[in-house]
Amino acid sequence: MPCSWAADCTPGEAVWMKSLLEIIKHHNIFLLYTNWNTFRRDWKLLGNDLITHIWADENHVLWCFNDIEGCIQSPYNPQGVPPHKLFAFTYWGATPGSGTWGGSPTRPWMFNPLGSEWSLVPYEMPEGQFYLGYHYQRCSSLPIVPAQWRKNRIVVLAKKSNYFYEQPVFDPKTFYGNLRRKTGMDIVTNALVSDGYPIPPGLTPFGELSPEDYDQLLAESKAVLGISRPILSPTPYASLCRGVPVIMPYKSKLDESRTCSAAPPPSDWCGFDMERHQHGPAGRIGEPYVYMVDTIGAKDSVLDIIRRAVTTPIGQYEPPDMKYEAVEQRLLDFFAIDWEVYASKKQSLGLAPDSLEIEDWQHGWIRWNRDPERPDLS
Repeated sequence: MPCSWAADCTPGEAVWMKSLLEIIKHHNIFLLYTNWNTFRRDWKLLGNDLITHIWADENHVLWCFNDIEGCIQSPYNPQGVPPHKLFAFTYWGATPGSGTWGGSPTRPWMFNPLGSEWSLVPYEMPEGQFYLGYHYQRCSSLPIVPAQWRKNRIVVLAKKSNYFYEQPVFDPKTFYGNLRRKTGMDIVTNALVSDGYPIPPGLTPFGELSPEDYDQLLAESKAVLGISRPILSPTPYASLCRGVPVIMPYKSKLDESRTCSAAPPPSDWCGFDMERHQHGPAGRIGEPYVYMVDTIGAKDSVLDIIRRAVTTPIGQYEPPDMKYEAVEQRLLDFFAIDWEVYASKKQSLGLAPDSLEIEDWQHGWIRWNRDPERPDLS
């Protein structure tokens, strides 16, 4: 993600990448960045001997496997990219039934035909995708504000004002005003205003904040409240490392086949499904750090949970698997693996196909999303 090099770039994907870049630099691992429009040229210039691993966006992985003459190694392109070197750097993982990929199958699938291990992910996800994770770099940038000095304030997590209105879990016309009246607390948000979607009544808008100012806002507040979007945001961890608890929604049952728990295990995709859970990995932390609200149940319980969260002080908290040392070890483990040997072993055991081709439905996605460098391919 190019903006990961900029200090003010804060999307979840950038937070993840910045964390890994810090470790990569510390261990003097040689890193090259290239654009997709120059990737094939750069690969030919540098060659197979110099490049050991390629981290690419998901679509670039699919486009490369689809180009057997100019990108991926094949009988038609013997000097191309060896499949075992090509990894999908994917914040969302290979999600079954994802609309992002034109309706991916509901069964397990992968970007690299060698297996799910070639999908690098920020959270522990199903199907054995390679969990790199991240640590929240700014955890130590501010001192902890003692609970008694914090403002009587709840921060509502929302990037844009349309999040309050599109498939809302809380009624934007009444919920925030009622929450303010019943708790006596200031309910604030830094959501950017989208056309046609005003900030709901009862909310105090702060407007766009710098990362430093947002951290200060969190540190001086008593809780963070999620509204179902954005999903899988780093903000819950930013809040916890300031000693501020988090409250987030989930839906225990959409229908007979789609249920979800407050703390779904890493093997359950429901924790990554926007319809059912805002943040499965954070939900597993549990109280008194992370409180989950079942929005299918009685709405009266929401107020009780919020009251419990704001009146139960916590200290600074960083999940063990998100500490710098834990992320560092997983990253070093990744580079220590002989991926060529591993891929060959999988194929010899019949755990990966000999013919490494993407699936028909992925070709269908490519027909609607052409490789800009090879628009003739489908």
